[in-house]
Amino acid sequence: MKYLFWTLGLLLLASSCDLEEGCTDPIAENYAPEADTDCCCEYFNLRLNRSGIWADTSSFSWSSKYADMQGDSFQLEQFRFFVSSFALRDSSGQWWQVQDSLLYPLANGSSRYLPSDIVIWRNNSFLYDLGSFDQAREFDRLRFLVGAPADWADLAPNEIESSLALSSSFTASLYENSAYQSAQMQAVVGNDSSQYVLSDTLWVELPLALSGSFDEDLNLNIALDYSDLLRGIAFNRDDSSQIVQSIRQNMSAAFQIP
Repeated sequence: MKYLFWTLGLLLLASSCDLEEGCTDPIAENYAPEADTDCCCEYFNLRLNRSGIWADTSSFSWSSKYADMQGDSFQLEQFRFFVSSFALRDSSGQWWQVQDSLLYPLANGSSRYLPSDIVIWRNNSFLYDLGSFDQAREFDRLRFLVGAPADWADLAPNEIESSLALSSSFTASLYENSAYQSAQMQAVVGNDSSQYVLSDTLWVELPLALSGSFDEDLNLNIALDYSDLLRGIAFNRDDSSQIVQSIRQNMSAAFQIP
């Protein structure tokens, strides 16, 4: 009998040696359906591809002049703002966010983690990697935060890696007087250049039609219609606080999925 147990033991040992490790999650980038034990899954990235338009159809140009509410000519030199906390809602109503986070230094010498999807919407357009996203299903809504939330106040921008959006070298004009600004716009009317600063935050939620499993990085295409953003504004009539208030009121409706 002991020889029988010894033989069975050898067979079990041999079979265990034949087990193949790999990722058994079907939505992972390195899915291995032949794997026997699960490990090492890698997921596709969620990426932001943004663009600027004017009046729904035409591309917005930073070198072009446009007419405000009263017909006065103006040109935008820049419009920068923070965007973060991207989430997709599935058909059951559950929201999903990127899985990655980064460790940020704090002013008191300690550190804490923040999600990796903090970026700056700037004049030039390119893809932002928001982080790995491990849910492949149907989505019907997109949500994100515009502006600088209050919990960034304890960060140490001078010690943050220069390639990150919250570093003092990367934020440029969005970090002044030891505080993050939510948004900043520079407009030229005639020979005068004026700056407008927004300090609060707002949530934007957009309808989204997205379904199926990912076979590559997922791009979120978002457009900002500057004609909607500046709707109702007359630069030669309104004072700075009125212009800022109008931008704040128009911001949510100015975004769209092209």
